[in-house]
Amino acid sequence: MDVDVPDAERDANRGDSGKRRRGRMVEAAQMLHGHTAPVFLCAWCPGQPSVLATGAGDGTARIWDMAHPTDSTVLRHDATDATTRVDITSIAWNEQGTFLATASFNGQLRVWTTLGEQRQVLRQRRVPIIALRWNRKGTLLATAYLDGSIALWETSNGQQRHEFRAHSGCVLDVDWLDNTTFASSGSDKVIRVWRDFDPQPIKTFSGHKSDINCVKWHPGGKYLASASDDGSVKVWSMTESLVCDFVGHAQQVFLVKWLPRSDKAILASASFDGTVR
Repeated sequence: MDVDVPDAERDANRGDSGKRRRGRMVEAAQMLHGHTAPVFLCAWCPGQPSVLATGAGDGTARIWDMAHPTDSTVLRHDATDATTRVDITSIAWNEQGTFLATASFNGQLRVWTTLGEQRQVLRQRRVPIIALRWNRKGTLLATAYLDGSIALWETSNGQQRHEFRAHSGCVLDVDWLDNTTFASSGSDKVIRVWRDFDPQPIKTFSGHKSDINCVKWHPGGKYLASASDDGSVKVWSMTESLVCDFVGHAQQVFLVKWLPRSDKAILASASFDGTVR
């Protein structure tokens, strides 16, 4: 979607002729080597800005310290048999930056310290995990599954707290509004908002025409953005339902991110059409 930028920033991005300049090429500051298959995921640790976690198709996640980038701590997710896929499908740090959760295609869910010590192995359901997210306090972990279910886990004891029959198709994403309320999206073209201990959704949003790949709450909590294979980005409100409908992308939209400021409502979207808007 198109976003207005401040005049100073706009002027900096234009040459003397007033035409927008192309972005300059920047060489990598550091190359990290270790994974033996495609790397799908990366996430900086909120509590330690020099620590980076990655996840790949080789059955491992890794924790890197940029102070010693040639070494990494390997977090292994072993296959139960020779035919089981162990692609790492999701990684997430808690907001405190003290623990990293990792999930794999064969249903493994594990929690690690920043030093790579395994803290918990949560009960394996043998259903592919597509996404996972911590709540704000880091007390609950939500996992989204290929079979349309969502599980909530208590991180204090590693026990499953609830299971929601959330979607008629695969659950593709989850995102917490606060410590008790979260949203989910799926291949059934709907978004649902859930509350802890309530087996029924408190809100359902419909309007997308294909899989909904991503949902993301605004930092202030007022809006919920969604990205879909139908090429659109939509913004929803718990009080007004559909607030905005952006249809500029030519192909599937797989990611949306809000500017991390509660006093601004600026949204970026990334698409298979090769553009960010």
